[in-house]
Amino acid sequence: MSLSRPSEHTRSGFMKVKEHLTDLALLIEPKSIRHKVPQTFNNAPAGEKDEVIADISVFADQRALDSGNPTRVLKGVVIKYPYITEKLEPIIPDGAQVGRVVMTSLKSGNTAANLTDVDDATWAAVSAYYEGREAAVAAALDSAPAFD
Repeated sequence: MSLSRPSEHTRSGFMKVKEHLTDLALLIEPKSIRHKVPQTFNNAPAGEKDEVIADISVFADQRALDSGNPTRVLKGVVIKYPYITEKLEPIIPDGAQVGRVVMTSLKSGNTAANLTDVDDATWAAVSAYYEGREAAVAAALDSAPAFD
């Protein structure tokens, strides 16, 4: 599994952005993507969007980063925000990204949810968690009995 930063992907169930604007970091592990899913707004058709299904480890505060334990882990979350799904699509199904949710100003005057890089210390803390977790899983698989 490869780990990446959101800025490395510049292509232009529900993840609720407002719940993550103050989080220090998210470790997002996209599992799959559904293209052109019909959307509705107030029960009326509102176009189509790609949706990424992902697991998200949330590091809401410095204590979570320092301890190496996410504040919470969300499994099978549906992400519908175009700027986020475009950054996650290139790493499906075996990659992960570390980033922060921000609101980006658009030329139209509107705003859109986006991912941005975290600082180096935060990157190092989340990377240590990720690598430690992956090593623990590998060790558990190596020590599991064979059922041949």
